[in-house]
Amino acid sequence: RTLSGGLRRLVAIQDAETLFKGLGASAKTTNDILGRTFEVVNGTRFAFDEAAKTAAGLFAAGVQGGARMERTLRLVSSAATVSSTDYITMGKIFQKVAADNRVQQRELGQLGEHGINITKALGQELGVTKDKVRQMASDGKISFGEFERGMKRALVNAAEEGKNSVRGLAKNVGTQFDKIGAAFLKPGFKQAPRILKDVTAGLKTLIKPAGSLGKAVFGKDFLPTKNIQGFFANIREGIPKLKNFIGQVKSFGTKFIKSVDWKSVGKNVGKFADGLANLAGVDLEDVAGSAKRLADSLET
Repeated sequence: RTLSGGLRRLVAIQDAETLFKGLGASAKTTNDILGRTFEVVNGTRFAFDEAAKTAAGLFAAGVQGGARMERTLRLVSSAATVSSTDYITMGKIFQKVAADNRVQQRELGQLGEHGINITKALGQELGVTKDKVRQMASDGKISFGEFERGMKRALVNAAEEGKNSVRGLAKNVGTQFDKIGAAFLKPGFKQAPRILKDVTAGLKTLIKPAGSLGKAVFGKDFLPTKNIQGFFANIREGIPKLKNFIGQVKSFGTKFIKSVDWKSVGKNVGKFADGLANLAGVDLEDVAGSAKRLADSLET
């Protein structure tokens, strides 16, 4: 558990770094975002790899690094805690609103299904009725910034409260094991790219010899076409012979059955059975008489 969790953590960090680099983030920005991401989920039930993927998605949607990113990630944590859902699922809702820079009825409905009354919170934040909030959402007039303020009003540090739940504490224990595993594997993990490159280079050198070996084993003399065709030709020739043999056996059996006088056989078998029965009867009477005479003699 410790080593697998540590490896998963290292891979997640590397994947996030690669993703941020692909999005045009500098090394400094990437390190800052990942550091803040770690602080956001540290001590909660959420895994760092989930939060790192969500942070990358938010960055791609236009959320800048620094305190801005940290604030959004904390809202995602709180929302996921309140709704008892995973970090990725909740993060996708935030990513969609951030990318469009407006919240729509669909996002309001999704959050409502997760038990978050964002419509009421937005009404309080904007000073309008819930019906007006729905209308504004339909018209695309609620920005991502307003959405975040409404979420903050609805959630109120729920993620911090979640730290003290049994689930949160148990997940935090697992996180500490992951950290231990990551610390142990990190030196070797850093060398993994070099090792894998060397292995790849070595495997490339085996391609040509493998081709030569294949030619030697499966050359043109390996199962020639004429041998394969001859095999099936023998089968075709053998089928009529087998059919003829079966016919001969059947003919012999029929002639044999017809040649026997089964009525006489039956009578003879009956006589033989009667003879055995009579013989058995005589023997039994003789044995019984002899036994009686022997007993009488012993008594006298």
